[in-house]
Amino acid sequence: MAAVHREVERAYPAAPDADLPALVDLVPDGGTPLTESVTTDVLTATYVDTADLRLTAAGLTLRDRSGGRDAGWHLKVPAAGRGARTEVRHPPGGPGHVVPEPLQALVRAVTTGEPLHPVAEVVTRRRAVRLVDATGRVLLELADDHVTARRLRPAEGGGSAASAPVTWREVEIELVDGDEDLLDVVEDGLRAAGLGPARSGTKVGRVLPAPDAPARATPDRRSSAGEVLAAYLAAQVHRLVEQDLAVRLDAPDAVHQMRVAARRLRTALRTFRPLLDREVTDPLRDELRLLGRVLGTARDAQVLRDRVADLDEAPVADLDARHRTAQEAVLRALGSTRYLTLVRGLTALAADPPLRDRPRTRRRATRVLPALVARRDRKVRRAL
Repeated sequence: MAAVHREVERAYPAAPDADLPALVDLVPDGGTPLTESVTTDVLTATYVDTADLRLTAAGLTLRDRSGGRDAGWHLKVPAAGRGARTEVRHPPGGPGHVVPEPLQALVRAVTTGEPLHPVAEVVTRRRAVRLVDATGRVLLELADDHVTARRLRPAEGGGSAASAPVTWREVEIELVDGDEDLLDVVEDGLRAAGLGPARSGTKVGRVLPAPDAPARATPDRRSSAGEVLAAYLAAQVHRLVEQDLAVRLDAPDAVHQMRVAARRLRTALRTFRPLLDREVTDPLRDELRLLGRVLGTARDAQVLRDRVADLDEAPVADLDARHRTAQEAVLRALGSTRYLTLVRGLTALAADPPLRDRPRTRRRATRVLPALVARRDRKVRRAL
């Protein structure tokens, strides 16, 4: 069974011989005695990804880790807030770093079903200091990490070949049951002790290459119709895939936002149909319409439940059941082969939009796209 929680942590580079101040000395006790609890561990994490590092490109990390309090599989997802991520934990699996099916399902829209295999190994020798208040509550953990990391590549005949190792030292601070102001206080103390500014990124990011960025330039008023349309379609596909994971994690408003992305894609494929290869885009549009219906039913059930929840004698139990049924239908749809085929088609669309090779796609967008929008608007008005 996977468990989901929000983590907030910050990491700072440290010289190999740097002396760290005692954690308890960095935090005013406010009249409440604070103590330290110290543990040491060796953590060995094997990170998995597709051959072209799709998880990395999406800002996700997926690892199988041994050692420490939380051995097992960890999927980390970017979240709002400095140093914040959503972490999904799954118990340890068997040998071979085979990703558990629930975690594979969570990232399937990103991987489009491509196999996941080891891409890096990170070994951390950690001395962890936990700040504990008088009630026994752990407020914050400071981890002094000596790290050795290497990239793994598929080897001929199977298995993996490792690159030369990279080593460094860093200090992490992570909230447990404290508040974020406590992180600021500890950060100030560490910086005063000579540690460098907080770094962004992850440990594994030190050894994995940066994903190839799309060659597509940001459109401006001089861009062609094809360039603007391609950028818009890619942005909406990215948004839909991003919300797929949020929906599976039952994040607030995720169903609504995924529905919006699906609707915008469908509308763009219809409005700019004259510029696109219809044999490619019409089937995608039809599938997006079906997906939108499933998402719409779930969204309507959610809105109805929320609007009447505070009313006297509201049928809350019935509305909750209706919402659960609709949400389960969404998850079934996202788990279907049909949906995976749609995502693969949309991913291909974003990477290489099927623009018709005609003069209009090469003309300035300002001279082409507004006319197509106006034509669609006239059709809608006539239908009303």
